Amino acid sequence: VSLTVAAGSTVNVADFVLTKADNVISGQLVDPDGAAVMAGGAAAAFSSGEYVNFSLISSGHFEIFVPDGSYDVGIELLETSEWIPGQPQSATVSGGQTISITYPVLPKDAAIAGALWDVRNEVVPTDVAGYVMADNPQAWVGTTIDTANGTYHLDVSAGLWLLSYAVDPNSGYIALDHHKVVPVQSGQTAGVPLPVAEKDSLIAGQVLDPDGNPLPGAVVLAFGSHGLINQVTVAGHTDSQGHFAIRAPHGAYDLIAGHADPHWLNPVLASVIAPPNAATTNVVLQFREPDVVLSGNVSLAPEFNGDDGVVHIWAYSEDGAATFATAQLGETYALGLVSGVRWHIGAVVEFGNTFYAFREVLFMGGNQTLDIVLDGPFQKPAPVSVTFDASEAQTLHVGDGTWIHIPAGALPTTGQVTLHITPIATLPHQHHARLYKYGYAFIA
Repeated sequence: VSLTVAAGSTVNVADFVLTKADNVISGQLVDPDGAAVMAGGAAAAFSSGEYVNFSLISSGHFEIFVPDGSYDVGIELLETSEWIPGQPQSATVSGGQTISITYPVLPKDAAIAGALWDVRNEVVPTDVAGYVMADNPQAWVGTTIDTANGTYHLDVSAGLWLLSYAVDPNSGYIALDHHKVVPVQSGQTAGVPLPVAEKDSLIAGQVLDPDGNPLPGAVVLAFGSHGLINQVTVAGHTDSQGHFAIRAPHGAYDLIAGHADPHWLNPVLASVIAPPNAATTNVVLQFREPDVVLSGNVSLAPEFNGDDGVVHIWAYSEDGAATFATAQLGETYALGLVSGVRWHIGAVVEFGNTFYAFREVLFMGGNQTLDIVLDGPFQKPAPVSVTFDASEAQTLHVGDGTWIHIPAGALPTTGQVTLHITPIATLPHQHHARLYKYGYAFIA
């Protein structure tokens, strides 16, 4: 309970209701041969994804007190431990029962190591701060990059690991390959370089409103469009005069701008070449006002009629503009667009864990009518909620097979936190943000 109490005041709160937790899940860490492991850390019990209680692990043993019910048990070991958590365990208890479980752990008998690698200059850069982590469905490990020599070293167990890394955005470098699957065998050190590119170029210009006035506070994104920087995205903001300057690796980029005014359409996408050790200047991005309207009726396909719901309708042009609207099923919609370009139109309505969708591509020469008839149903996984200590890493499984890993300390809070992960099919598409069926909302 969070309270705000003024000086000299009294605040009444609801009574705390305690649940009897007279069952005990007694656990012992064991190695692959079944021998006891004397490691330290913490163990926690979860019921239907919700945190219930925890226990410290001392000399490989823990005891978690819980109410009657069925539980999943997970562990986190000390960072200095020579062991990696194995498969989470389950237990069902009732009536003051004590149940004993063994929890498998794996030895850190393998390693993943390497260094930053400047692909273009073929050198290992130094004085670059960064972080490297590896995870699998049961565990994760992480370490900082040694700024003195650009190297890293991770002790892991044998198996398949997803390696990821990031570098300080103010370091003058940018990561090129954020994730890599690394198989490693017992006794082996897998060498994995971390490719980076130097921010050796400058992209500068100005953002204007539809009337041609300088626009402060706009966001400018530059997307690498070819070759080595194809997956690179760099960003900047405009100053009080609408000017922006973005440092980036040299190469070809597509630039777009965003602003909070919902009535404007994004500027025409600007394609630029950022030269090495030089600057591209005088890039102008001007927001646009709609000059044509697309409208029509919204309905489900005839065989699905009868449901009521809010339809989310989006449109994006191939030159960078994007907009969206909502309408009730059975009613009409209207989208303000710009003429003379092709537009991608989409619509989605959700009902629980299913959704109905519509897609169309058309050229807007003037005002047009397009009736939207949504087809389906298509499935999406159920929401997932989990409560955990924000200082501990979490690996979550969503019903469609997606694994989501949250590093320790990644959330902007401390102590116990409840994270809700909700699949959403109604997120609007844009030229550089096109969803595959649905996305995820993370709310903590």
